[in-house]
Amino acid sequence: MSLQRSGDGTAYTDIYSENVDEVRCLESFSFRDEMPLTGKNYYRLALTDLDGRVIYSQIVLLAKSVSGTTLIRLYPNPAFGTTVTAEVLAENAMGAEILMTDILGRVVKRVQPKLMPATNKVQLDVDGLPTGSYNIILHDAAGNKSVLPLIKQ
Repeated sequence: MSLQRSGDGTAYTDIYSENVDEVRCLESFSFRDEMPLTGKNYYRLALTDLDGRVIYSQIVLLAKSVSGTTLIRLYPNPAFGTTVTAEVLAENAMGAEILMTDILGRVVKRVQPKLMPATNKVQLDVDGLPTGSYNIILHDAAGNKSVLPLIKQ
């Protein structure tokens, strides 16, 4: 039995596993996630039988609140097209700055979105950027900072 977590409801990672028998599968299960993702956390149990067949439980969605703003997701990543969407979770309406830096830390793009108290979708232009690794850095007006990596194909 494995407890799996996902930030997008698609790609899951095991965060806990236990060898169990039939009797244990009928008992209740609890687990405290000491390091939940900021924003949405999707959880499910994956039960693997002796034949290797996997059965998944229903998915449970829990959200971890944030203070200020947090860069929660970039997609598509790797980037193949001309734009990437940055999802920014904001507690309050405020100004922000999103920087795209190359691996040497040089700023190659700069966007200054006005954020609303919700999940904001900010389009980032990656057209013309060379193939490589970049960092997307969010700074908000309250001094919060978050960073996510981006690969440009």
